[in-house]
Amino acid sequence: MDMATVLEAADAIKRLKMYPYFDVAHYLLNCMAVREDSYHQPATGTTLLTGKMRNNLKCPVANCNSYLFSTYCGVSVI
Repeated sequence: MDMATVLEAADAIKRLKMYPYFDVAHYLLNCMAVREDSYHQPATGTTLLTGKMRNNLKCPVANCNSYLFSTYCGVSVI
């Protein structure tokens, strides 16, 4: 590969405005991780199809708060 071609491609990628796309992807991945985590028991790793559900599955406000906290903590780390 020619070095000039690589530099042109790198310059084109650098000029892209990716700010909202990375944030949206980060929020979606965090929400998916929180949702997946809420369906697994910590000791066994089995799904919670029967039995006691965690609070964030029972209460929508707790569910929204867990999403917000996880995305805010991830943004502050970045």
